[in-house]
Formats: sequence, structure tokens, C-alpha cells
Amino acid sequence: MIRRPPRSTPLYSSAASDVYKRQLTPFSLPTSSGELFSSDQLAGRNILINFWATWCEPCRKEIPLLAATQALHRESLAIVGIAVDELEPVIHFEDEVGINYVSLVSKNEALTLMARYGNSGQLPFTLVFDRAGRLRYTKTGEIRSQDIASWLSELP
Repeated sequence: MIRRPPRSTPLYSSAASDVYKRQLTPFSLPTSSGELFSSDQLAGRNILINFWATWCEPCRKEIPLLAATQALHRESLAIVGIAVDELEPVIHFEDEVGINYVSLVSKNEALTLMARYGNSGQLPFTLVFDRAGRLRYTKTGEIRSQDIASWLSELP
């Protein structure tokens, strides 16, 4: 079951030692255009993975920020959006707003992947990994430009 995030302050984990122990879990999911994408393609890069859905208003709000971040930091950061949704509304939304980063679509597999990082279905959910594949930051709730600026300033 997908749950909307609570209205309280979003959870944010900084560079705590337990966060550093987690690694990027290998995954393969379909893109919105039907090809299979593997996390192996991200090796050696800083990565931001954002779980979202078309029905999630905070998710919809943060997509333009992610697109702008991708445009500015394409060389230093790989952004991957994982829609916990059906394909048809995702394609319609992409056509409407223009997503310039990897866009994956999956329901069950995405929820399983979220659970590996301690999230039981709250959206939006963002993970940031360093080049070594270590989980550095997580956030449940809408990301803001200051979150991204802080994360990028501390990534190698």
C-alpha cells in the first residue's frame, strides 16, 4: 500500500555512521519508454534517486527542481526518478512537464526497493549516494533547493 507522507517535518538523515553503512542495492527497472535500466549504469557517479507518483502533489512540485538540478549538474550527479505508479499517467505527466533525467516506472518493485532503505511507502522519498555507492542522505517529503545544495556541497 502506498501512503502519503505525514504532515510533520520531513525526516532527514545526514552523515550519521549508520547511513554510511548502507550501499546502493543493485536493481533493474523499466524506463517510461519500455527499456530496461540497470543501476550498474550508475557506477562511479554521485546519485540522487527520487521515488514519486503522479497523484502525489509534493512529488509533482519537486520535479522541476530535479530537472533544473540535472541540467546544472549533469556531469557530477545522476538523477533517477522512480515512479510508484502506472505507466499511462507517468507518460502523460512527463509530456506535460518534461523530465530530462532517467525515468523508471514500477509499483511493486519500487515499493520493495523503498523498503530496503527503511521507507514503508511514503512519497516523495529521496536517496543520495556517493560515488562509492554509499547512502549519504535520505529525505521523506518534498525536497527543496537548499537540500540539494547542501547534499552536493558535501559529496566528493
